Amino acid sequence: MSALPVYSQLLLHTHSDLFEFRSVINSLISCVRHTCALSSPYLDPDGCLAFQPVFADYASSPHLSQIPPALLAAVYNDVGAGVQSFGGYRETFLKASFELSPFEGAVVKNYAYVLEQADRVEEAAAMLAGLGEGGGVVDGGVKLLSATLCPPHHDSVEAARARYEKILGGLAEIVEEGGVGGGGDPAKEVAQMPLSWPYLGFPMRAMTESLGKAYSTLFPDIANNGIESNNLGGGGAKLRLGVVAEYAGNTSPGQLIQEALKGLPADDLEIVFFKAPGLTTEFAEEMERVAAETRELVPFDTRASQDVVKAGGVDVLLYIAIGMSPLTYYMASSRLAPVVCVYAHGHPITSGLPGSAVDYFLTSDSFALDRGADGREAYTEQAVKFDTLTAHLVPPGKGAGGGHGVDLDPGLNYYACLQYTKKIHPGFDEALAGVLGEDPGGRLLVLEGARRFIPRWKAGGFTDDMLDRIM
Repeated sequence: MSALPVYSQLLLHTHSDLFEFRSVINSLISCVRHTCALSSPYLDPDGCLAFQPVFADYASSPHLSQIPPALLAAVYNDVGAGVQSFGGYRETFLKASFELSPFEGAVVKNYAYVLEQADRVEEAAAMLAGLGEGGGVVDGGVKLLSATLCPPHHDSVEAARARYEKILGGLAEIVEEGGVGGGGDPAKEVAQMPLSWPYLGFPMRAMTESLGKAYSTLFPDIANNGIESNNLGGGGAKLRLGVVAEYAGNTSPGQLIQEALKGLPADDLEIVFFKAPGLTTEFAEEMERVAAETRELVPFDTRASQDVVKAGGVDVLLYIAIGMSPLTYYMASSRLAPVVCVYAHGHPITSGLPGSAVDYFLTSDSFALDRGADGREAYTEQAVKFDTLTAHLVPPGKGAGGGHGVDLDPGLNYYACLQYTKKIHPGFDEALAGVLGEDPGGRLLVLEGARRFIPRWKAGGFTDDMLDRIM
């Protein structure tokens, strides 16, 4: 049975009565592919339940009445988990699943995650709380997700600080209360990472250490599956370097390090590449070209994936940005090689994992912190600070690029702040206002989504003239 290579959703896999409805589900999958312009091979009834009738007329089709509600909810849930990049479709799918099965844990967790990322944290919190009140199972995943909820945007520094303190308090409560039941696998009970935490703008070590302690409390088994010996060198002629892929998406850490890894001397070492099944990111494709061997991890199974890495017999294990994807974060809770490193350019945040499971944090003198704003050392690992940017960038070929597509007056100064909106912290508003105030003719270039901050900027003292000069 195949599984979707998702990294922030939980799936409800094939029910025994799926094949009774194969013809209906096949026709609905065809509808989804056509409506959403999907060509994904993962929408396959042989591997998972996956469809969503997008149009109301199709949703009211008599065919759907043939499918039991619990099965239909599972199908809605799985297709919602599988169309992560299709905007509003995803919420539509998961909402439909929730309406059919409001006390199914996986459904509630997935829908709560979507609401959280839409800045609807209070709705998400109420939904998770309602799971137990309605007779659903309150497992370690529900407790952890409830404690870690964090919207991507904040209206003020005070609001961000309040959320930061609330999260730390919630995680401390988990540790104080102890585990839930006999533990389990967070890849099956959580399967999400708090990706919005860095945008709070407060010291991250306190948060990641608290998160690591909470996971150790709720899921102790993931930290008890390490190698038996820390001796380097397995007798081979070459050093074996294990590289664990980012679990999904073309994100900056993998793109920044891939050229450096490709340039390592093949006479001295060989790369063993660990990846999710079906992963086709640019980084994964480049690594497969240069690796001596590629081994596939096991989706939604932490211990099995840890065993895959241990069986690879690597001397040094390199994670790409621990904390960006759930499975690799869970895997790193156990020491899987004599030397373990994390490369985090693009996600420069300590893992915070307990037990010294990760030895080195690869970073640069140009941007590494020594201590956070709270005065503590910034990393739980030993920081290795290179005197370069730790990235090997390849210049674009001749003729690459093109016009900027915007008419800019050469007589004016333009200041670009082209970041995703979640990265424009309210604490940075003063700097933006200062630039516009110091340069009365200057223009501030932002992404379209930054218009959401106009009320915040007005409340923070931006004049109408300043707002008119934001493009």
